[in-house]
Amino acid sequence: MTRGVRYFFYGTLMDRELLSHVLGRRIGARDLAAARLFGWRRSAVHCKPYPIVLRRRGASVRGFVVARIRAEDSALLSAYEGDGYMIATGVAESGGRRRTVRFFAARPGAYAASNRMWRFAARWLGGRIAGA
Repeated sequence: MTRGVRYFFYGTLMDRELLSHVLGRRIGARDLAAARLFGWRRSAVHCKPYPIVLRRRGASVRGFVVARIRAEDSALLSAYEGDGYMIATGVAESGGRRRTVRFFAARPGAYAASNRMWRFAARWLGGRIAGA
């Protein structure tokens, strides 16, 4: 596999099958590394089945890091996320090492955060995340 950048996923793309579908290639369990993104907190989006992250000093978000995301992968990920998200850069810790990662943050004003927590469910059902 060609060398690429690390992406941190904290929402629907934590689902390996969905991520594989979006990228058009198989993402194996070994390709995902449990990680924490620092300086952000996860929130549900009002009336939507997916989350956003909001800046919060001292907070962190659990998710997965996938290394070796290629330029063509970034374009596919951006198309999946849509115009309401932008690529941001942060620091995530995985395996005891902190590294710079890219992730998708909501564009200012694109979404209204909900008071409820968003919980990841490991399966994608009919365009919605079960248990979200």
